[in-house]
Amino acid sequence: MNILLINYEYPPIGGGAGNATYNYAREFEKLGHDVVVVTSAFGCIYEYKNENGVHLYRIPALRKYKEKSNPVQMMSFVFSTLLFSYSIIKRHKISHSISFMSIPSGIVGLIIKKMYNLPYLIFLGGGDVPGSQPELDFFHKIVSPLRKSVLKNAKHIIAVSDGLKQLSMQTDRYSTMTINTGVDIKYFEPKLKNNESVCFIYVGRFSAEKNIEYIIKEFALLANETNNTFLYMVGNGPLYEKALELCHKLDLKKRIKFFGWVNKIELRDIYHLSDSIINASKAEGLSNTNLEAMASGLAVVASNVTGNNDLIKHEENGLLFSLNEDNGLYKALKRLVEDKNLLNYLKSKSREEACEYYAWEMSARKYIELLRNWA
Repeated sequence: MNILLINYEYPPIGGGAGNATYNYAREFEKLGHDVVVVTSAFGCIYEYKNENGVHLYRIPALRKYKEKSNPVQMMSFVFSTLLFSYSIIKRHKISHSISFMSIPSGIVGLIIKKMYNLPYLIFLGGGDVPGSQPELDFFHKIVSPLRKSVLKNAKHIIAVSDGLKQLSMQTDRYSTMTINTGVDIKYFEPKLKNNESVCFIYVGRFSAEKNIEYIIKEFALLANETNNTFLYMVGNGPLYEKALELCHKLDLKKRIKFFGWVNKIELRDIYHLSDSIINASKAEGLSNTNLEAMASGLAVVASNVTGNNDLIKHEENGLLFSLNEDNGLYKALKRLVEDKNLLNYLKSKSREEACEYYAWEMSARKYIELLRNWA
């Protein structure tokens, strides 16, 4: 098959959906398929390269920041993709198309279907489902008619978790199936730590839906009671400077280390320094960083919300806490610090479940089977 993957975000820009696109492209190519990725240009006007067998097109999209985009930049990606789409589809004899996220990539999938009779599949990652992130409710109301048209005309709609699937079907009432995203279990592996400290890590955007300030305040309660606990914060975003200020205000400069955005090798090294990942999101699809941490042998402490509670079973392979409970995160972190047997058990189960259920190859094969069965 000749498969076109459409996503306005692709490493090094964007978050989970971009990472998923990268890994699916790599796995599809390994399975013997011709793979083409169309994404936003960043730091260049236009670029084509062959990345280990994957045809990567970066097209003009006004993208200015790695970690964020806006509606104008998204729509510029839509228009640019449509300008380049005919030549790309013809050159690579595209037979199947996957749009990652309903807006804006799904708009491209919809128009290409109308223009070239090319069916498409929609990947739902989290934020593009109404109700998953309340701060996006107004945006979803504006684009609702367009989004519904994108979903209605898709060959299949795929959610990354059962919780996200249910939310999507409640909102739009279109049939949706679940295919979990995956993790590179060969790249992200456990490594024995050589000290007795307990180190927590946060990885992701510094944004409101990720509860950055809440994480710092909850960790501060733990830091005031312990001497050997530390927090590593990896990423960037609109709340980065505010997070730094809060850290200084709470006198946590020696206990919290900020790394900013790091490359894949550096991130793996930081996982190896850590014992547990913190995810306090108000909503999730299926967190790539949770999966990376699990494969690296870290215990997961996560908010009990859609996406997180699809992946984490309380006290079986991690700890869940309620965002509505006073100091819920602090209590969960304290349990791991005080109960090393529990910490080590959860670390072991994390790696075990990542290998058994969430390898990228397994997920990619499910997509290929679905594409092959298209009438």
